[in-house]
Amino acid sequence: MYKEHVGVAMATVTTAMAMDEKLRAEVMNVIKKSVKGDVELKEVVDKDIIGGYILTLKDKQIDASIASKINLLKRDMKINLYQKNY
Repeated sequence: MYKEHVGVAMATVTTAMAMDEKLRAEVMNVIKKSVKGDVELKEVVDKDIIGGYILTLKDKQIDASIASKINLLKRDMKINLYQKNY
């Protein structure tokens, strides 16, 4: 709460592998373009997301992880396009 009060945005990036300095700088630049003030970046490594990233900033979340895409494909494959629903 204090950091929000002084204008520091908290962002969390979850990746399957640790980010290197170049990627970290690119992520920070993208985040800084969308917020006013400073940004504090918290990095989380979670091998379960397989690849990609999950970015959480304030009350928004962008899930571009491979695991979420696989789950969407699984859900879509359960739908039978040939079965008529009357």
